[in-house]
Amino acid sequence: PLCNELIPKMVEQFYQAISQSTELVNIIHATTKIDKLKITLHKHLSSIFNCRIDAAYIEERKAIALAHVRIGLRPKWYLASFQSLITTFIEFIEPLPLLKSELAKAINAFSKLINFEQQLVIEQYEKEEERIREENLQIKSAIVSTIQTTAAELTAASQETSAALHEISIQSDDIAANTTHGLNLVAETEQ
Repeated sequence: PLCNELIPKMVEQFYQAISQSTELVNIIHATTKIDKLKITLHKHLSSIFNCRIDAAYIEERKAIALAHVRIGLRPKWYLASFQSLITTFIEFIEPLPLLKSELAKAINAFSKLINFEQQLVIEQYEKEEERIREENLQIKSAIVSTIQTTAAELTAASQETSAALHEISIQSDDIAANTTHGLNLVAETEQ
């Protein structure tokens, strides 16, 4: 029952905090709508409070990381955004009639869940960014190889052209000499 009050409050304060960053707002507007993200975050928080950590839970976090990498959300923004969730959680439970020890346990438990959540997502972030770096290295390597092959082909073509020009130059010299000789013969014949 408390989650029905807490989760909507967390969602609203989360996006209120995000709206303070122009960079984050630009990323959101370029990729989706805030209302859609609010629904997604509501489901996400519900799964966190459900505390059913299984393979599906972990795969969902991996998908979240991949989506964040795809849209260009840097890990620092992902990590910073969770502070809003923790703050909202603490502000929500502090006024509840709980013993200090129960309050401390609740905050500790939620912090651990959020920490685990962040570890899963950041680990996937790192794997995806490493995959992208490796893919980019392979692309760069292929480009370098293509450039080297093209350069070798151009060098060979240049050498062939140079040899052909040298041959033409020799032939031109021969033609010029023969022309001069022919003109001399013509001049001698005239005389």
